[in-house]
Amino acid sequence: MHTFFHRDPQLDYELRYTAFDSINTVWLNEEEGFKLKLRLELCNTLKSQLLGKQVEQLKPDNQLP
Repeated sequence: MHTFFHRDPQLDYELRYTAFDSINTVWLNEEEGFKLKLRLELCNTLKSQLLGKQVEQLKPDNQLP
């Protein structure tokens, strides 16, 4: 399971993306405690960006053949 966090300082919200198996859910958490569950189809760009960053971070410097 992978969890990604995206904080927008200009807008007052935090986006939490959780992926496990084939289920992908996006939660929009506002400071008042309101949670909005969104389908990931609405956030494909964000998903690909976050997954790309995660893959880059996990990529080792040197790979053995």
